[in-house]
Amino acid sequence: CIGLLNNGSAIKLLQKIVVERTKSKLELNQTQGMIFSIPIPILSEFYSASMISLASWWLENNMPLSIEQMVKYGDTMIGEIGTNIN
Repeated sequence: CIGLLNNGSAIKLLQKIVVERTKSKLELNQTQGMIFSIPIPILSEFYSASMISLASWWLENNMPLSIEQMVKYGDTMIGEIGTNIN
């Protein structure tokens, strides 16, 4: 698995997937009343880099948490970056 993260093409594909997933989640949050002080495309790029770094850490440390828990933490972090007006 770690070898995959050393492959530039695999990293670019993973980043694209994470950017799109993050952007979709943020746009959904925005339709539900969340306000962002930074444009969503910039937030998406920032968080995708963070998530890829976190995934690398997770793999390099023998996956100390379940993938479900990691996804939950990622979703929680994404959900906490805006201001809710509702």
